[in-house]
Amino acid sequence: MVLGIEIVSPQVTASQSGGSVWPLEVKDFQVSLVNVVSQTASGGSSMPSTSMPSGGMTMPDTVKSESRQLVLALKCKNTSSKQTSVIYWESRFTDSGQHLVVKQFKTKKKINPGKDEMIEEHLLYDTNLIPSSLKIGFRIMKVEYSDKTVWDECTKEDESCFVYKNYTLQ
Repeated sequence: MVLGIEIVSPQVTASQSGGSVWPLEVKDFQVSLVNVVSQTASGGSSMPSTSMPSGGMTMPDTVKSESRQLVLALKCKNTSSKQTSVIYWESRFTDSGQHLVVKQFKTKKKINPGKDEMIEEHLLYDTNLIPSSLKIGFRIMKVEYSDKTVWDECTKEDESCFVYKNYTLQ
């Protein structure tokens, strides 16, 4: 069971430069390396006892760090006149073995016109294969709106839709 996330390195923030064809203005792109923490309940969390004044003895739960993951986050402003319902976006980078890693996300997020929201997704990938310095890119591929209309002008392999930033992970 995933209980929480502990940040093990500072977040690195990048602002989008230049104009964009996206209906969302990406104000920040953050990459964080985090520990995923799990908690395991012991056989019984409370044992009856007549020797303790409270009438019970509490058993501690086991908490341990399971793995490290990248968390990618976009701070977006909805520049359209319609509320978003789903945002499809993609991130890519080259791992330490020189393999292109491409991850597509489908984020259900209602963003009202003119409002800012944070979109956050975990990238499940072996962090041992992620170099400490990497160039990571992202793009908005498709936006579905609450009125069932769709924007999807960056769904093809068009490099001009990507924004790349350099990061150093610790």
